[in-house]
Amino acid sequence: MSGRAGLAARLEYLSTDGPVLSPLLAAGPARHLSTSNLIFKREVVERTGCFDEKLAMCEDRDFTARARDAGFRLRFEPAARVTHYSSVERAGEYFSRMRHYGYGTSQYFALRPDEPLARLFPKSAAARLLLLPGLAAAGTGYLVLRNLPHCPDAVLLSPLLFAGQLSWHWGGWQAMRRYNQEQ
Repeated sequence: MSGRAGLAARLEYLSTDGPVLSPLLAAGPARHLSTSNLIFKREVVERTGCFDEKLAMCEDRDFTARARDAGFRLRFEPAARVTHYSSVERAGEYFSRMRHYGYGTSQYFALRPDEPLARLFPKSAAARLLLLPGLAAAGTGYLVLRNLPHCPDAVLLSPLLFAGQLSWHWGGWQAMRRYNQEQ
C-alpha cells in the first residue's frame, strides 16, 4: 500500500526500495543507512560532520558511509519501522522526482566510486546518454521483478515505470555532465 491514492503515488511506491527491501533485510551490520528512520549519538555528528549540502540526494547515505569510515558501527533493525507516504499527486511530479533521484544518486556514486552499485553507472556523460535507453530498460526490469509477486500491477504499469526510469537516468546524465565539467 502506498498510503496516498493515485497513479503517481503508486508509481513512486513501486520505484522505491524501502517498502519492499527493508522488511526483507536481516538485523545487523550495514554499509549505509537511510535517515528515513535513523537514531545516532551526538558524537557521530561531531566526528563525522554535517550532511553534504552539495548532494541533491543520498546525503544520508553519504553521511552514514562517512560515519562508518570514521569507525562507527552501523546497524539495521527491521523492527524499527516508519511509514512514509508519497507526496506526489501528478505524473509530472513523479517524473520530476525520479529525475531528482537520478541526479542525486549519480552525484553520490561519482563521489564514492568504491560503492558496489557505482560500477553500474558510467561516469562519462556521453556513455550515460548513449546507454540511457538500456539503463532505463534494466531499471524497469529490476523494479518489476523486485515488486512481484506482492505488487502484480507493476507489470501493467511497466511502460510508465520505464518512463520514470528514463527520467531517473536523464537526471544521472545531467549530474555526470556537470560533474565532468567541474573536474
